[in-house]
Amino acid sequence: MSDHDQRRHDDKPVAQTPSLDPDGRARSLRSTLIIRGFWIVVILILIQIDGSLNEPLQKFYDMLGGDIRREIKAYSQFGGFTSVVLIGLVMILMDRPKVSRVWDLALAMGLSSLTTMALKILIGRPRPKFDVPGHFLGFWDTMTTTRDAEPIHSWEIWANAPNQLWSMPSGHTSAGFALAAFVGITYPKLRWLAFAIAVVVPISRMTEDAHWTSDVVAGACVGTWVAGAVTRHGLGRRLAGRLGLSGRGRAHEAASG
Repeated sequence: MSDHDQRRHDDKPVAQTPSLDPDGRARSLRSTLIIRGFWIVVILILIQIDGSLNEPLQKFYDMLGGDIRREIKAYSQFGGFTSVVLIGLVMILMDRPKVSRVWDLALAMGLSSLTTMALKILIGRPRPKFDVPGHFLGFWDTMTTTRDAEPIHSWEIWANAPNQLWSMPSGHTSAGFALAAFVGITYPKLRWLAFAIAVVVPISRMTEDAHWTSDVVAGACVGTWVAGAVTRHGLGRRLAGRLGLSGRGRAHEAASG
């Protein structure tokens, strides 16, 4: 196989699944909805017991040695800007046949971040430090975030400390699992390693008293679902092709129909 043919082969959609008949598509959709419905139910259950989960985890974390805690702290940045850029650069420098998938990486991380931010504002859940795990402001209610400050809505981003009302879903966890989903789909042999690292992110966020358990589970779901869909269907490459940013993106779009 020539280098040109090899590049064309590797730039096909990430998930090469056979075409499904209508019944097969219906079964696949039903399976997806059941799995996602299951996790939504898990989140709703966790909300009811959030207040009793963080403290035991914090006690266990305090028992760990300093070196282990520093390792957890370091890996908690998985999914952050530096790790995303690093993975993108590694692909560009060492895996040229898949370089166009960097567009999928960019869109996966950007779209998961925007989705997470929109949900944070719409849900309006106070951080654990306020000790009101069952309280959700929604789009209409207000709450005081700092001493002597006026009550604010979660959507008042210009106000004083609105991020204190953005507990659900966890943005760090969403980003970590979004990056893990991209890596796992693009490089299947690294799937379990990527998700093992991503799991460290919510542990760190909870021990810092930044999120409830249900917040990090919700963040993991959002990141995995959004980034998974973008990467699996090559949406970043398609968009780059439409915008004229990538010749391969246009070729991919044409080949995908």
